[in-house]
Amino acid sequence: MKENMQKFRVESDSVGSENVPVEAYFGVQSLRASENFNITGRRMHKDLIISLA
Repeated sequence: MKENMQKFRVESDSVGSENVPVEAYFGVQSLRASENFNITGRRMHKDLIISLA
């Protein structure tokens, strides 16, 4: 049986340390934001993305 073990890297900031998945392109602050704020999964309108860019 193959064991699914995820590897982590430890990142720190002024709040403390957290385990961030090795394959993640984000850091500890983005990890905390995703844990603390509701992400709807809804996409932004194409025109809004173009105007912001």
